[in-house]
Amino acid sequence: MKEKVLKEIERTKTYCQICKETHNAVLRQEGDDIIAEYSCKGETKKVIVSGNADIFMQMRRKVEYDENYIPPKKHRFLVNQLYITDACNCSCPICYIAPNMKNSYFMSVEEVVSRIKIAKSQKTEKVILIGGEPTIHPDIIEIIKAIRKLKVKVLIATNGLKLAEDSDFAYKLKRAGVYSVSLQFDTLNRTTLKKMRGYDDIDLKFKAIKNIQNANLRYGLICTVNSFNENEIGDLIKWAIDLPTLPRFFAFQTMAEIGRFPLEARKKITREKIIKNIITSGCLPGAKTENFWPIPFFQPLGYFVHPDCAANLFVVRDKKKIFFLDDLTDLSSLFKDMRKAKLKDCPKLALFIAIYLLIKNTRFKNISKILKYFLPFQNPKKQNDLMMIGTGGFVSQNFEDTQRISRCGAAVLTEKGNVSLCSYFSRGCRISC
Repeated sequence: MKEKVLKEIERTKTYCQICKETHNAVLRQEGDDIIAEYSCKGETKKVIVSGNADIFMQMRRKVEYDENYIPPKKHRFLVNQLYITDACNCSCPICYIAPNMKNSYFMSVEEVVSRIKIAKSQKTEKVILIGGEPTIHPDIIEIIKAIRKLKVKVLIATNGLKLAEDSDFAYKLKRAGVYSVSLQFDTLNRTTLKKMRGYDDIDLKFKAIKNIQNANLRYGLICTVNSFNENEIGDLIKWAIDLPTLPRFFAFQTMAEIGRFPLEARKKITREKIIKNIITSGCLPGAKTENFWPIPFFQPLGYFVHPDCAANLFVVRDKKKIFFLDDLTDLSSLFKDMRKAKLKDCPKLALFIAIYLLIKNTRFKNISKILKYFLPFQNPKKQNDLMMIGTGGFVSQNFEDTQRISRCGAAVLTEKGNVSLCSYFSRGCRISC
C-alpha cells in the first residue's frame, strides 16, 4: 500500500468570512490533496484547496515560487474589470453576479470616466467591461469611445445574445474602438446550455461568433466549468481548434461560490482537475502537465501573479497539424530569464524585452516559426494560429489566502481604485460600490 504523503508546504494567512478577521494558516499536502488549515474561535477548519497535489506543486515549481516575496503595493493587474450595469438579457441559473432584473443600475458615462482616470493612476492600461450584460447598457458605445479617449484599451465580456441578434452590433463595437470580445461559451450541448444559462438555442452562440469574425474583431471564449459541463472540455477545445478564425484564447474557469450557484452544480472542481481533464480527454494528442505554465514573474510589466491563480497552454495550429509552443522554445529557460529581468514597470519596452528573451531561448531553426506564430497573436489586426488555453479559478470563500490575494491577477475598478477580484466578491461587494 502506498504511504500517504504528509508535508507542510507553506505558512500563510487567511481572511475569515465568519469572524471577519485574519488568521494564521498552514498549507500542506496530505496524500493527493492540498489542504489549508486554520483555527477560528477555537475550531479547526480544513479546506481542500486542490485534489491533485502533483499538478499543484508542478505549477509552483515552474515559477520558483517564493512565499516570502512581497510584491509592490501597486502591482499591475492582468485583467481590470469595470461593472457598468447589473441589468441582463438572460437569467442564468449559474451566475456569480446574480443581476438585478427589476431595478437595474446603469453606470453613467461620467462615472465610467472618473473610475478609469483613477485606474490609470494605478497603472491600468486596459479594462474589460462587464455586467450583468454590458452590451445592453444604453450608452455602451459612448462609454467605449470615452474610455478610448483616455488611451485605455477596451475589452468587453458578453453572453453574445445581442451580438447574435444584431448583425451590425459587432461592427459598431469595432468602430467605437473595442480591442477584444470575451464570449461566454460553456457547452455544445443544448440540454447543458439550458441547465446553465436558461435557454437551449445553441445557434445563438454560433451566430455571435460569426458576426464577431465578420467584423474582424479579436475575440476569445470563456467557459465556466462545473458538474454540468466538466466532461465536455475536450469536445469544446476540438471544436474551437477547427473554427475558421482561431480564438485568441479559450479560458476554462471554475465556478465562483457566490451568486446563483445551484446545489447540483456544486461539485468541487479545481484548476488542477481541469488540467487533468484536458490531458486525459485526448483533445490535444501528446499534451502533458509539462505543457501548462503559470503566468511568469515579469518586472518590466509589473506582473507578480500568484502561481495558484492560473495555468496556460499555448496551442499552435499549422494547417491540420497541432502542436505546442514549448515544442519550439524552451519555456522553462524563458521563465527564468523573465524572472531575472531587472527593468521595473516599463510596459512600452516590455514586449520588446519579451520577444528578445523568447528568441534567445529558441533554437535557431525554430526562430522564424516562433515569430510567425507569436507576432500575429499580439496584433489584433492579423489572423493568428496561436491559441492560449487558460485554466484557473477564484479563491475559495472558505480559504481566502492573503498571499494569493496580494498577487491577484485580476481587479475590479471601484470608485476608490483597483480591488482584487476575489476579495471584491468574497467579501460581499457589489457592482455599485
